[in-house]
Amino acid sequence: MATVNGDNTEIRNKISQRPKDKIDQTIGLISRMKGEMAKALPMHLKRNAERYARIAMTLIRENPTLASCDGYSLLGALMTGTALGLDPSPQLGQFYIVPYGKKAIFVIGYKGLIDLAFRSNRVATIFATEVYETDEFDYSYGLEQKLVHKPSGLADPGKVTHYYAVVKFTNGGYVFHVMTDEQVQAYGRKYSPSYFKKDSPWQTNPVAMGKKTVIRQLAKYMPLSPEMSYAIARDESVVSEGLEEIKEEKDVIDVMPEYPAADEEPESEESPEAQGQEG
Repeated sequence: MATVNGDNTEIRNKISQRPKDKIDQTIGLISRMKGEMAKALPMHLKRNAERYARIAMTLIRENPTLASCDGYSLLGALMTGTALGLDPSPQLGQFYIVPYGKKAIFVIGYKGLIDLAFRSNRVATIFATEVYETDEFDYSYGLEQKLVHKPSGLADPGKVTHYYAVVKFTNGGYVFHVMTDEQVQAYGRKYSPSYFKKDSPWQTNPVAMGKKTVIRQLAKYMPLSPEMSYAIARDESVVSEGLEEIKEEKDVIDVMPEYPAADEEPESEESPEAQGQEG
């Protein structure tokens, strides 16, 4: 019969020999790759690798569903965002890691798109905002374009009816794009694999995703930085190709893709017919 106050060394040894659970395994993978994350980061952010890794570990602990994802797709989503120089903290909204089945999806946020847009030396200002039903709002396209938005300032402005994004260029020109909330939701349902996931920002922060969607549409008329082109092409995708071959830290940097050339068109997620309908 075992004694309560006896030597617990044997019990402790058995516990220490238990296989690590999925959360510990995933956190261990992130920890081992901190060195390569530093190599992938832009020069001015290389010292942030430790912090980014800690944020990722916290996300895994707070959302165990992420730990059930394939570790390499999770690592791929994390490194895609950090290699772009974006912060993984969900409070900043620059990018998200969303579980989708057994894979982790990289989801760019509207603040991340704005950050990347400013890296083009032809963009002076870019912003996106929502319009509420009590706001004064009017717009028109064509040769005499017009965009007027006067927020009501009410504590309860009602439902969101529209989103719009505006970019002004360094040469003085500008472009804007408007979408109704119905168009934004239809876009999400059709093109976003994570739209119906409860952990998706589409469900937890729908206004932010509305702003992101209208910026993505505006991007068709913008000069894109290589980083923004790459982020749009990778958005809502599983980034794990080749990562299954990782055995050591040095292998990670070899499988990270290069950014497209600055004048290369980003991949479009829409058919030509869909683009034509959206104008």
